[in-house]
Amino acid sequence: MIFAWDDWNTKHVRKHGSNRADAEYVVRNARNPFPRQIADDKYLVWGRTRSGRYLQVIFVIKLPEDLEFESLSMLDWTAIVDSGAAAAVFVCHAMPMSARQISQYRKLWSNP
Repeated sequence: MIFAWDDWNTKHVRKHGSNRADAEYVVRNARNPFPRQIADDKYLVWGRTRSGRYLQVIFVIKLPEDLEFESLSMLDWTAIVDSGAAAAVFVCHAMPMSARQISQYRKLWSNP
């Protein structure tokens, strides 16, 4: 999974008290029923960071031709070309989950 980061989404995630590493971790470790499609092109993931914080992440899938060159490292561009990856994850939003969201999230795993 390749993530595209530019100044806008990096600053936006920081503004909400999170960081790139936590957002990527939550998306990479999403458990069913996540990611959940919430709009034509947006997906939602609720999850826990490595440190145990509850985080909500919203992302879109971007085609390589829709990405700013600077949003990927040279290594990621190489991976896209070499693997034929069709897209990259562009995080639009990442912030701590509310108490209500945490309660809903916990119920997902407590009900078999």
